[in-house]
Amino acid sequence: MIKRVPQTQKIHYDIRDLRAVCELARQGGFKHAANALAITPSALSRRVAKLEEVIGGLIVNRTTRSIALTALGRRLVTRCEPLLRELDESVDESSRIARGMEGQIAVGCVSSIAYTLLPSIVSDFRKRHPDLRISLKDDDGLQITAAVLNYEVELGITTTVVGRDRDLYSELIATDPFVLVCARDHPLANAKSLHWHRIASQRLMGFKASSSIRQLLDQRLQREGLQLLWFDEVDKLSSLLSYLRTGSFVGVVPSLIARYLVELVAVPMIGPRIERRIYLTRRKDMMLNPPAQILWNAIKDRIAISTLPSAIIKPEH
Repeated sequence: MIKRVPQTQKIHYDIRDLRAVCELARQGGFKHAANALAITPSALSRRVAKLEEVIGGLIVNRTTRSIALTALGRRLVTRCEPLLRELDESVDESSRIARGMEGQIAVGCVSSIAYTLLPSIVSDFRKRHPDLRISLKDDDGLQITAAVLNYEVELGITTTVVGRDRDLYSELIATDPFVLVCARDHPLANAKSLHWHRIASQRLMGFKASSSIRQLLDQRLQREGLQLLWFDEVDKLSSLLSYLRTGSFVGVVPSLIARYLVELVAVPMIGPRIERRIYLTRRKDMMLNPPAQILWNAIKDRIAISTLPSAIIKPEH
């Protein structure tokens, strides 16, 4: 005898029992439905009976010769079959995304690397995952780190991390020293290296004081008692590159950028050597799926431009 379930009581059912009833409705008999589900007819009958028990009403009218859904059973199948189909499609879609067959990876990247190295990395990645989209946010290091913290991107390539931030996993993957770039006929172009005090009187083209690169240079040189003459300033990397390429301006840039200014000469700056650090970072509570991890590893390998060993930035206690 089927028990009546009080209306206020939440019904706990097994989705396998619901699938069994829907398959029974499709096949029109226990034997064929059981074969489709790879179970025995008696096991199928128990699943139907169990669902009837939790619902509190008959789903199937059974006779010795045939079975037929009751009105309750027909209503249940009509409502649930599309939902089960949608559920299966959602799980399939999630599986395809997890395997990199489709979906999107949100990446944050400092503008200089987004311009120089990232395009070739993504191009190689695309060959392996042709239907996986990359959504790129490019900005300065502070903004990229903030985007990772705020769940706007899954992984970030940044030059600024907060060592005490317990929410971040950050890996130092490279260092990038600063160089002077100038035209080939500039008086400083033939130097093998330059001390910073040698260019203190030069009118330099650079980023505005709010940028992470400018702040790094100004703070480091201030400790040496030096101050550069930033004469012309820009906001964007594209503007800086355009100006420098004319050969009419002198600038201090990371060596990674200088490699893409083939029209100019790059002179290493020493005394002291100043370099920016390049990190890969993600939130600790956001584990990467396999394709995103592959992209992480590809970025790490390609951007390892120095011999400095990688290091994990751990939060301080």
